[in-house]
Amino acid sequence: MDVETLKEYSRFAIQIDCNYRNRLKRMLEDPGYSVFAETIKYMVENGIKLEQECIDIARVQLIAQGDTI
Repeated sequence: MDVETLKEYSRFAIQIDCNYRNRLKRMLEDPGYSVFAETIKYMVENGIKLEQECIDIARVQLIAQGDTI
């Protein structure tokens, strides 16, 4: 997931607690997560996370309404 996806589906985002924020911060220090650094930073700064299922559900809802993705 990227920052643009987080922004696009922000209405489905879940607020994170202190423990989750700290886990994300530790991930930023791990070189193995460097490819996700921009997304993780956005999550930490905005205090949110987004479940993948929300994206799938939102797309189904848009299709059902006749909107394009």
